[in-house]
Formats: sequence, C-alpha cells, structure tokens
Amino acid sequence: MLRDDAWISDIVVAIRKIRQYCAGTDRDAFDQNEILQDAVIRQLCIIGEAAAQISQGRRETMPEVPWSQIVGMRHMLVHQYFSVDLDRVWYVVERDLDSLEQAVTNSLRPDAQ
Repeated sequence: MLRDDAWISDIVVAIRKIRQYCAGTDRDAFDQNEILQDAVIRQLCIIGEAAAQISQGRRETMPEVPWSQIVGMRHMLVHQYFSVDLDRVWYVVERDLDSLEQAVTNSLRPDAQ
C-alpha cells in the first residue's frame, strides 16, 4: 500500500509539472516548441510507468481511471517515439489530466499527499 502511494505521488507530481510547463501555452505554441513537447512527453512516460507499477488491487479501487490506456500510451511514447501523435498528446494535456489527478489524489492517504 505504501509503495502504491509513492507511485501515485509520482503521477501527481508529473501532472503538476505538465501543467507548469504548459501554463499560458496554446496548441500552436506547443506545436512549435520541441523542447516543450519533449518535456510533456517525458512526464507522460513517467505517469505511464508509475501507473504500470501500481498494484492490481489498488487499481481496482479506482475503476474510473483507464489504467491500460495510460500504460499503453507510455509504451507508444517510448517505443514508437518516431511517430508520436501530438494531437493525442495535447488532448491528454487539455482533457485527461484533471480527472486523473482528482482520481489518484482522492485515493492517497492524507499523510501521502
């Protein structure tokens, strides 16, 4: 359980970094900034790796989280880096991170937040 909290904390930190990196950025600016793309992709990989390490039992307590999709995206970003779909990356940044952060943060013990 404690180890799961550490992985979940890694997810929360990565989400917050993505938000920090993308603050004040729109899609056009994202498309033109390869360093920003690399930074966001790196944090999405961290999210996916941490998600893969969380125990099945803990994952089952958060059925609203699409665990297999998160891990699958990490695999795609790492192994098919030459064909990363920036539309999908931006979609995740814009629409998926808030609900993921809320779900995983709600699952943390108060002393782990």
